[in-house]
Amino acid sequence: MVNIEKWNAMPASIKMGNIGSEVCRVINCWEKKSPYLQASFERSLELIDATLNKGLSAGGIRELRLVREWLVELMCGAHDGANGRAIKAYFDTFALHRESRAYFKALHPVSISG
Repeated sequence: MVNIEKWNAMPASIKMGNIGSEVCRVINCWEKKSPYLQASFERSLELIDATLNKGLSAGGIRELRLVREWLVELMCGAHDGANGRAIKAYFDTFALHRESRAYFKALHPVSISG
């Protein structure tokens, strides 16, 4: 369960990195027929929905709605997972941003914003 107060306090780029991790997990589980697919799917929707309710620009909302729709269609069998690679690539940018922030914080233990 998402702690909404804590989630809403995060910068949008960090939220997108976390969403991307979960979406990539869904894609990987789907490709491997993993038993963790359903849990990853539910978690990704939970994060997406929490973000859609508050915390993104209009463009970001549109993009997340498209990703959400794609995930639901994947789980319903409406498509074969095409575009999974493109969706992973889209979220890689946010994951890299999140990792670079963590690395910077480890080197410089002072608070950084955004």
